[in-house]
Amino acid sequence: MKNIILIFFLLSISCNNKVETKKHNSNLKSSEVPNIEVKTKNTESNSNLTKNIIKYGITYNLNEQWKLINDDNKTIDLKGNTKTIETSYTNVNNNSKLYIINHNNKNGNKIYKSRKKEVNGETVKILNVSNREAVITTKLLDKNGKGKIIKPSIKKIIVSFINDEGFLVEIKISINSENKEQITNDFLDFISTIKLNN
Repeated sequence: MKNIILIFFLLSISCNNKVETKKHNSNLKSSEVPNIEVKTKNTESNSNLTKNIIKYGITYNLNEQWKLINDDNKTIDLKGNTKTIETSYTNVNNNSKLYIINHNNKNGNKIYKSRKKEVNGETVKILNVSNREAVITTKLLDKNGKGKIIKPSIKKIIVSFINDEGFLVEIKISINSENKEQITNDFLDFISTIKLNN
């Protein structure tokens, strides 16, 4: 009998505590409710999402499909001077490669002039990048250096322009997918979003 009374007593205390807790919570104003900050972990899947990348006198954006391969990879001449600085990416969906290259003044101006001389209205054209004249060169490689047929063929597009600092910037894409037209359109959309940094 004592055990039954003890159990009943404990149950009644527990119920009273729950009722008091509910009453206390119901009396809280919205301004008094503590804010809870939820932080998302920087996982590998979302760490590839990049926004407003500023390099080589330009600002550009890439979506999560593009994974960084090399960052600021330099080529040096025999005198120890930097000829180019290159950042490259690979597309995890279609295996395309994207290269963003900054040339030094002397080397870059020569390359740009030679690109401009090749303009023919077909494979080499003039376009604007952030209101700056640029040359776009398109090449289709269907054979390797030994003359063997490449399947699928590789399409290369190079966009060349001089940034506000006087350096040549070249943006190249190498497409070895069957879906070349869509990837080309996506690349041109990407080019249209590039901004020159003043």
